[in-house]
Amino acid sequence: MKRKLLLLLIAVALMLCVCACGSAVPPETSGRFRLQDDAKLFTEEGRERIRNSVEKLCKYGHVGVVTRDGKYELFGETTAKFAQKIYGQWFGTESGVLFVIDMKNRMIYIETDGYIGSSITRGKARTITDNTYGLATAGNYAACTVASLMQVLDVIEGRKISNKLSRITNAFIAVFVGLIANAFVLVKILQKPVVNVENAEYAVSGDTVFSDYSIKEKDKKVIRIYHTDSYGSRGFFGGGDFDGGDFGGGSGGSHGSHGGGHGF
Repeated sequence: MKRKLLLLLIAVALMLCVCACGSAVPPETSGRFRLQDDAKLFTEEGRERIRNSVEKLCKYGHVGVVTRDGKYELFGETTAKFAQKIYGQWFGTESGVLFVIDMKNRMIYIETDGYIGSSITRGKARTITDNTYGLATAGNYAACTVASLMQVLDVIEGRKISNKLSRITNAFIAVFVGLIANAFVLVKILQKPVVNVENAEYAVSGDTVFSDYSIKEKDKKVIRIYHTDSYGSRGFFGGGDFDGGDFGGGSGGSHGSHGGGHGF
């Protein structure tokens, strides 16, 4: 029984390895580029800049850019669902990257699959959009698109990209650790004084009185001391256009979400 289970686990592991290796193989032919500007965010010059910037990226799969208006959508999809749907319609499960500027939800989003998806994981997509959302906030939509797709290319080709979120997280961790250390020192300084019953008579002075505990001489316990101030209170001590010809509807199949984004 154990042997059969072991063989089954080995077979599953091999299947996973084959699938992973398959997605890590770049496509034999270059991908196509498609741009659909429903929100009318790009000038003709901006469109041309985007087209020129994706030439190298198309070697690794399809590249798509879509802007979403959403003015007349009463109950629109989330950006993630919208990106997943458009990617499936355009590219199926083939290697590619889709960059979305969603004006309804004020978000930029990157969706990927296939070979490009093996490099641009959900975490990488979020990192890239963290780096570029400021351009969208400023209204520089074409520049935001170009910068995002160029960082996609950098990751695929093994170049490092900035990780603003990681630096911010490290700063928060440092501050948190400092606060914990200071709190620990403060607790030590303000630790309540204690007194043993045997030595209690030497500790009573001024307005200091014992708590209302029943104390017997034979009980060698440590008790709390209260302090009464002049006011009598008591308290503890301390305190749609196409580029490159006709474009099909992808290879079919079900595209799963591989994306991440950032609001702007």
